[in-house]
Amino acid sequence: MATPRPLPPLDPGPIHHSAPTPYITDLDGLQQHTSGRPIDTPTLAPRSHVSRKCRGSGGRLDSPSSLLSWNCQSSGPSLSSTTLTHLARLISSTRVQVIFISETRSVHITKSQLISHYSLQDAHVVPAAGQSGGLWLMWKDDVDLTITYDSHHLILAQGVFKTINQTFNLVCMYGDPHHVKTTSIWQEVASFMLQNQNIPTFCMGDLNNIMHVNEKCGPNPANAARIRNFCCLVKNYGFFDLGYSGSAYTWTNKCFTTNPTFQRLDRCLANAEWCAKFPRTAVFHLSMIYSDHAPILVILDSHSQKVKKPFRFENWWLLEDDLSPIAANSWRQIASKPFHTRTKILATDIKTWRKKKKPLNQ
Repeated sequence: MATPRPLPPLDPGPIHHSAPTPYITDLDGLQQHTSGRPIDTPTLAPRSHVSRKCRGSGGRLDSPSSLLSWNCQSSGPSLSSTTLTHLARLISSTRVQVIFISETRSVHITKSQLISHYSLQDAHVVPAAGQSGGLWLMWKDDVDLTITYDSHHLILAQGVFKTINQTFNLVCMYGDPHHVKTTSIWQEVASFMLQNQNIPTFCMGDLNNIMHVNEKCGPNPANAARIRNFCCLVKNYGFFDLGYSGSAYTWTNKCFTTNPTFQRLDRCLANAEWCAKFPRTAVFHLSMIYSDHAPILVILDSHSQKVKKPFRFENWWLLEDDLSPIAANSWRQIASKPFHTRTKILATDIKTWRKKKKPLNQ
C-alpha cells in the first residue's frame, strides 16, 4: 500500500444549512412524502438538507441500484434477534444491492451465515472486539465487490455495477466515537483514493462527526474545532456531502425524560466523479427502530418514472360523427362488466379512435 499523503492545511470551506422538507416514513413508497414524524425525532428539528453538488444531467441506470447503511447496535449472537430481523425486512422491502452494517457487536456470526440468511452473493465480516464494534459488508448479485482493506473502523472495496459495467470505489466507515483515531482513519481513505484515482467513489456509514452546528440538538453546544477539522478532511479529499431527505438527525441518546441529544452522525459522501456518473443519487433517512441510529437508504437513480396521463374527454370529439357509434358499440359489448371496468375499457376504445383521427391541420 502506498504511503498516505500528509493531511493538507485546514480549510473547512462553505457549509450549507438545512432547509425544511417533509419526512419520509414509508419504505415501500420512498418517493411519497408524508407528514408523519419518525420515532425519537424532535418536532422542531430542521428536516432536510439537499446538496446541490450531485444534481444535474446524466445517464440513467437500467434499473435503479441502492445501498443501505445502518449502525444497528445489535445485541446477541443470533440472526433471529429483533434488530437483525428488522434488518432482514429492510433489505427485502428496499431491495438494496449493497448493505453496510456497523456495531454488529458480534464475534460469532460468520460470512456463510450472512450469505444464507440474507440471500446474498457474498459478504465480508470484521468481527467485534469483545462487545465493541464489528462491521459487515454484504452485497447481492447485481454488484461485484473486492475488499482491499479492513480494520475496526473501515472496509474499503473496489466494485462494479454489473448492469451498466461501471466500476466504483466504496468506503464504508465507522468513525471513532472517541475522536482519537479520526485522522488515521482518513489517512487510510486518502491512501486508497490515491491508488484508485479518477474513479467514482462513494463513502457511507456512521462517521461519528457533524459538519455544522445545526446538525446537533441538545443541552451541550457542538464542538466547533472538531467540526472544522472534519469539514477539512471531507473537502480536502474531494468529497461532497450528498444531503438527505427525512429526519434532520440520525442519532439520539434516548434520554427523552432528561436531556435528549440528537445529531446527524450518519451520512453519505461522494467525489466529483461519482456525482458526474450518478447525478441523481438520493439519500433517505429512515425511521429509528431498534437502534439509536437511523438506517440510511441510498438510491442511485431517484428520477421518478414517467407518470401515465389520465384520460381526458375533449369537447371537439362531440363534433365528430363517428364517435357516437364507436362509444355505443363499446359500451354495449361490455354491459355485463362492473361499472368501473366498463368506463376504463370505454376510455381505451375512445383513445384508440382518437389516434386514428387525422390532425386538425390536415
